Amino acid sequence: MPKVYASDGLLTVELGAFERFKAGRASLSVELWRVRFILVDDGERRDKLGLQQEGRTPHIGVFMKRGERSFAFWPKRTPALIIQLTDPSWNEIIIGDANAKALASALRLEIAKAKVD
Repeated sequence: MPKVYASDGLLTVELGAFERFKAGRASLSVELWRVRFILVDDGERRDKLGLQQEGRTPHIGVFMKRGERSFAFWPKRTPALIIQLTDPSWNEIIIGDANAKALASALRLEIAKAKVD
């Protein structure tokens, strides 16, 4: 699974070698102040990602929908962490993870700390 963490003012999604192959790209980072909100999806949006532009498997890679660009790594039967952004390159980052709720809580806390500093 990709590692998602916040440090040094950046939100980073770190992909392993096999994940990079499947997604068709390396890791990505955005500034924390560009994060609008974080929520968890139990799979309702999985089939509504849009047209796949990069990636070698369904639901993994870069997607376009109505001019909005998303990065998704969403394996089957997992809830997803959905990170809405105000970034020129990305509108949202979607990462499937069995512990999505705990990860969302931890990231929200890190982002709140970063915005206070």
